[in-house]
Amino acid sequence: MSLRFVLDDIAESECDAIVYAATPAALAEGAAPAPGTTPEEERQIFASLDGDEARITYANDLYCTYVIHVPSPEWKGDGADAERLAHCCRVCLQLAAEHDCRSLALPLIGVGRYGFPEAEALRVAVETLDASPMEIELLFDDKGAFERAGAQYPDHA
Repeated sequence: MSLRFVLDDIAESECDAIVYAATPAALAEGAAPAPGTTPEEERQIFASLDGDEARITYANDLYCTYVIHVPSPEWKGDGADAERLAHCCRVCLQLAAEHDCRSLALPLIGVGRYGFPEAEALRVAVETLDASPMEIELLFDDKGAFERAGAQYPDHA
């Protein structure tokens, strides 16, 4: 099985690449920058993104090699939310594969300030990431969310 749930800080991940999802608006509101970047570098990266485009940077002094910066979709309740989120996950997988990554760690994209219901974001992530040949860690920084995910998908916990 290539997908597993992990309760940990993404900055501590020892995968080839980690994913940092944000929007320019969230960064302007003071969202923490991706590990290995300054807030100004992060704003410049996200200001340069067009639509669903993602960027990859070296991770500097982290345990991984790369940080993938991807614009997180925001929940709109318009029926296309799941596809936008799945597309975001596929973009991360593609960019990691293009850089010969064998492992990837990412948070549950779309929850929190982006408005996705946790259960919906989890369902989309599992359906999209589970078939990848890469080793993937879906990271949780909240014990309650980690336990709920494990209860819903016990094979990944």
